[in-house]
Amino acid sequence: LGGLSVALTALDRGASVVVIEKERFLGGNSVMASSGINVVNEASVEEGDSVGAFVSDIARASRMGIEWEKNPLVTALANGTAAAAAWVRDRVGLDFSKRSQLGGHTFKRTNRPPKGLAGAELVKTAQSELEAKGAATGRLQMMKNTKVVGLLEGGQSGRVMGVRVADSSGGGEGGRVRVVLARNVVLATGGFSADTVSASPSDGGAQSLMKQFREDLLEFPTTNNKCATGDGMKLGLGVGGQLVDMDSVQLHPTAFVDPKDPTAQKKTLCAEMLRGEGGILLNAEGDRFANELGPRDYVTQKILEQGHPNRTATLILSETVASKATYHVPVYSGAGLLREYKSLEELAAAEFTSLTGSVGLERAVGTLRKTLEAYDAAASLSVSEGVPDQFGKKTFPNAPSFGGSSSSSFFAGTVTPALHYTQGGLLIDEDGRVLRRSGTPSSSSPSMNSTLSMFSEMEPVEGLFAVGEVTGGLHGRNRLGGNGMTECVVFGLRVAQALDLSESSGGEEGDVQPSPAPESPKKSDRAVSEAELESHGEEGDCWMCVEGVVYDVSNFASDHPGGKNSVERLCGKDGTEEFSAAHSLVFLDDFEVVGRLSVPR
Repeated sequence: LGGLSVALTALDRGASVVVIEKERFLGGNSVMASSGINVVNEASVEEGDSVGAFVSDIARASRMGIEWEKNPLVTALANGTAAAAAWVRDRVGLDFSKRSQLGGHTFKRTNRPPKGLAGAELVKTAQSELEAKGAATGRLQMMKNTKVVGLLEGGQSGRVMGVRVADSSGGGEGGRVRVVLARNVVLATGGFSADTVSASPSDGGAQSLMKQFREDLLEFPTTNNKCATGDGMKLGLGVGGQLVDMDSVQLHPTAFVDPKDPTAQKKTLCAEMLRGEGGILLNAEGDRFANELGPRDYVTQKILEQGHPNRTATLILSETVASKATYHVPVYSGAGLLREYKSLEELAAAEFTSLTGSVGLERAVGTLRKTLEAYDAAASLSVSEGVPDQFGKKTFPNAPSFGGSSSSSFFAGTVTPALHYTQGGLLIDEDGRVLRRSGTPSSSSPSMNSTLSMFSEMEPVEGLFAVGEVTGGLHGRNRLGGNGMTECVVFGLRVAQALDLSESSGGEEGDVQPSPAPESPKKSDRAVSEAELESHGEEGDCWMCVEGVVYDVSNFASDHPGGKNSVERLCGKDGTEEFSAAHSLVFLDDFEVVGRLSVPR
């Protein structure tokens, strides 16, 4: 998302843009972000919010102390949310008007679209706008399945003047290395939560960043796609960029455990928005144990303290809460990650087996009823008298909603902490310029811990920018929910405006080997019978029909933000109803059209 924000805005400024993506699809981990963008706007201000309140929330969550409020990156982020929201609405054309309050926020300021999941909707729509602008201007080149393997430097200043790239379609860095010259290079490569395997001696023996900085967390699963291997950090380090806070790695407290594959290392993120709308967390004994709207590190620690051998808890949604998550719940339910129950008896028997096994179903139901009634009572007391509950919870969204435990239905899912976000990365200034220690061009420095004084000790690496999770120095020890997407847009716009687009800047003449134009997905109008569609119904050979058009979505299952079952269960079928419930048709633009479904008369 950070890269798309820069690319589209730079095109709008008149630049010629080359987008280089090592995977088959754009979007990285941003497509899996599902809760929204934090915005201080008229709606939140009417409820008492302000830029200063947002700054305070960021500083409090960062665990860096009140002085962190003076961090120029923090103030740039908080002051830029209104412009970011306007860009999403007016330039990308998306409605992000639904609001919720995420953990660690003192106000309801996280905005999401009325339809679909926030990250996927924004990434795909911004990509469509980018491609349309590129086609209209002829100033956009897309290079997918291409990995940047080095930065080009020139002159005594060590100015970055372009990149070296190689084909990555085979999973490696094979093929000839080619050169792309550029006046400005922007790194938007994400974090390093998936960089868990060190290279073999034949590949240089480089140690994985996770092993180097947080080997103690390797036993946890991850919500990250395989692309998050710290490539941009390694590239920036090679030209003297300063790394900060590399040991600050965030465990998201709620990643779904798929009952069909409970030990899978790759987990589907359970949107924090579900707790922001009133979902609660219970331990194996059926008791609450935390303020569900506390910061992520707090909720994670509380889950681990419950001592469950699998480090799990159970997320419970009332029917009222589920109705507020009109697109999240169908996606997660369709993938089997959320289950619906029509009574407390059904819920207890299916989700709290250890409790029912030890005390019996009747007493287990009594425990759950007591827990839910106590939650509703605490919510009512908080509303009437402003009294927090025993865990310090002051905000109870959509509560009381469990109706004295008589809610007509409940939704439940098993969640566990998982590697989610790396706060550390390349230090940048407010305009996304990569910084290095003054007077030390092209020499790498080890990672340092963030301090407010660090900015005065640095100078920019000329021609090099970074945006998103590849950067460090903003979030401190812990990131506030929703700020991942927020920083991508806020700093993406700032970077795009800071780019030097003058003819004389950087990029001296040279022998540039042009890259091939990206291949567009194949399109066909041939007739596809129902029998032929059904014959392509397996993992790795998956056709899906949406609104009469048959698409080949083979090998996409592992990349789907809702988990691979979200794709596999529609293989060989007409998935129009389920697909349309959570997505717009723009999501299918990257896939081959096999043909149109021929329905027998």
